[in-house]
Amino acid sequence: MRAFITGIAGFAGSHLADLLLSEGIEVWGTVHSARPTPNIEHCRDRLNITVCDIADKGLLSGALSEAKPDWVFHLAALSFLPTADKKPQEAVSSNILGSLNLLDCVRQCCPEATVVMVSSSAVYGRVPPGELPIKEDARLKPESMYAITKVTQEHITELYHRRFNLRTINLRPFNHLGPRQSDLFVASSFARQIAEIEKGKREGVIHVGDLSAERDFTDVRDVVRAYRLAAEKCEVGETYNICSGKTISIRRVLDTLLELAKIEVRVETEPSRLRSSDLSVLSGDFSKFQAATGWRPEIPIERSLADLLDYWRERV
Repeated sequence: MRAFITGIAGFAGSHLADLLLSEGIEVWGTVHSARPTPNIEHCRDRLNITVCDIADKGLLSGALSEAKPDWVFHLAALSFLPTADKKPQEAVSSNILGSLNLLDCVRQCCPEATVVMVSSSAVYGRVPPGELPIKEDARLKPESMYAITKVTQEHITELYHRRFNLRTINLRPFNHLGPRQSDLFVASSFARQIAEIEKGKREGVIHVGDLSAERDFTDVRDVVRAYRLAAEKCEVGETYNICSGKTISIRRVLDTLLELAKIEVRVETEPSRLRSSDLSVLSGDFSKFQAATGWRPEIPIERSLADLLDYWRERV
């Protein structure tokens, strides 16, 4: 069995590689540049890596032709919403053109492969409280450049399934967290700041944005387990939510990390961290995915946050 992961050195990609390797699956993948890839250094000698911008169809085609995978997991993306809004051309190149290239290369090089396309819950936009938790048939109302690129990715994926009979599956993960997450994201930002305060590398103040928002968080290790199960058990041509079905406030995320801190920390609001487009509450329904695979999240958020804080303690 062979698997191919775009964005293999990323947050979720590296955890997916770990999971597949633990099952004895041969793992291939792409990284965006020749820069250090700390998330996969512990297992790089067991991986088949191609340095490849997925916007470069020639390189991507060569990598897939060599790998001839049974499963393809498309995780490479420009995934931080503010960056996508500031750099829309880059977001379009990575998230739309890159996805189109991948699907076209699969069609030409390994058309029998099952392709798991990772989209995002951001495609739903603002959902009224009475329509929560969100099901897959909810209307799509993208409200950011990132979300628009993901909706477009989904439409392209559906087209390639219908027109070329590609074995595609669309997944919409909600927020996930855990070790290796970039500090651009809220929980990881909190954890890194606390770790730096503990080591005396910054003053004892943590800078935050809006803490009232509530999100549906799932541990990244549960998320990649879902990706793996999707490739094996989900119906091609279908779309599935990946989430916990529960919400937790950003305030509670911060409070949990502060309880784990080894030193007293003050909290101050920083206006630059406030996002006008943030949704107050976002929660999903994963019953369709559970019915297809038997999956449910197993790792409690308290462990996710403890592991995330330990990750930053080892690196700052």
